[in-house]
Amino acid sequence: MDGVSAKANVTSKSENVRDVTLEYVDLESHKKALLAEQESLMEWVQLVLPQEGMLPALLCYQQSFGEDGCIHLQGMTQENFYEWLSCWQERMLGIECNQQWLYLALTCEDKVVGSAQVSRERDGYTHSVLLAPDGPPQLFEQIEQQLCDMGYLPVVSAEQ
Repeated sequence: MDGVSAKANVTSKSENVRDVTLEYVDLESHKKALLAEQESLMEWVQLVLPQEGMLPALLCYQQSFGEDGCIHLQGMTQENFYEWLSCWQERMLGIECNQQWLYLALTCEDKVVGSAQVSRERDGYTHSVLLAPDGPPQLFEQIEQQLCDMGYLPVVSAEQ
């Protein structure tokens, strides 16, 4: 401001100082509380196989992907749910093709927030994971860890 005063005629000048320490502390504590809540919710996500009674949750999950829907639920509609479910049960048994499993990431409120499709191949397993568009990014790691715990993925050590 002093540099401007030397080169121009300043008619008024005001300064405003405000201590934001309490605001910063409040935002930090709010952030910690939200992270703790998110972490506790993540503990409740469990991978389950699709089953009867899950149609409303599956339709909600399918719709969260918009017009194209979720590729893991391809072909599933309210009208053909039981036929779709039967088809997946046959895939899990490997009756007509390589074995395939569809796991749904289910919260304690029975909301589907992600899905994982696993296929048995000659040299192991392949998989794909999808998250609901509004799902937290940490969910991907949790699903991968559960697939690892189930023996579908190799165990990765901390040194790698």
